[in-house]
Amino acid sequence: FRRVLFRSEEGSKVSGKAKLYDTESGLKVLVHLSGVQPAGLHGIHIHENGSCDDGGKAAGGHFNPHGTDHGFLPENGAEAAHIGDMGNVEIDEDGDGLMKVVLPGVSLHEENAVSGKAIVLHAKEDDFGQPTGNAGERIGCGVIVSAKEWIEKMQGVHGDMGDYHGSMKGSGHGEMKGSEAEK
Repeated sequence: FRRVLFRSEEGSKVSGKAKLYDTESGLKVLVHLSGVQPAGLHGIHIHENGSCDDGGKAAGGHFNPHGTDHGFLPENGAEAAHIGDMGNVEIDEDGDGLMKVVLPGVSLHEENAVSGKAIVLHAKEDDFGQPTGNAGERIGCGVIVSAKEWIEKMQGVHGDMGDYHGSMKGSGHGEMKGSEAEK
């Protein structure tokens, strides 16, 4: 499996984690978020690059190796949606949200591999419009990383924050504290 630790811009309360597993049905993604405002639906996608620098802009566009239209991968499939199209996460009045989704035809290291890419949380709902769902600015980001990388990043988060402050960095399996992740 892989982990993601979400980071947000300095001063933001957005945090969280994601855990990703290969299954027979595809890639299972579990996301837990906190500090997200406003309540309601927020777009969440796997992006093409494994960097959350520059407020998450360095993550690039949605992971779309097949050049398809935007959609909802679990319903539309890879022939009619970006590989990174995970849809929306519902945020409650306290700013918390949980999401579980299985992405068919996606894996950590094989077909349509996402290890090393970024997961990005957006400010608004993904309305599934073209070309990318009109979900607005990037408010949280994490890079999909291995367990070893997760441990190293967590040591950095809980010790000297170093380059974790002031940028939307992220990782792969686990915690969305506006930071990075694990395998």
